[in-house]
Amino acid sequence: MLHAVLWATVFTASLAAMIGVMLAFRRRMIDDGAAAVQQFAEDILPLVLATGKNIAGPPTRPLPRIELEIDGGEVFAIGVHERTV
Repeated sequence: MLHAVLWATVFTASLAAMIGVMLAFRRRMIDDGAAAVQQFAEDILPLVLATGKNIAGPPTRPLPRIELEIDGGEVFAIGVHERTV
């Protein structure tokens, strides 16, 4: 099982790196004078999708409840209550 998880992690990282390199090359081929800079829609988003990580949706674990207090127009966190459900 561990071997499969490690292989999947290495494969995903390699695939993400190849996608990033291909996008940079594509950008350089379109305009010879263009700098290969990162852009969210073309570079970061495909890499996030390639990892298979959740970046939206319901939390995967119960989130703590933060108790807040307002004093003089400023908000202070005065307590953290862990949730189990």
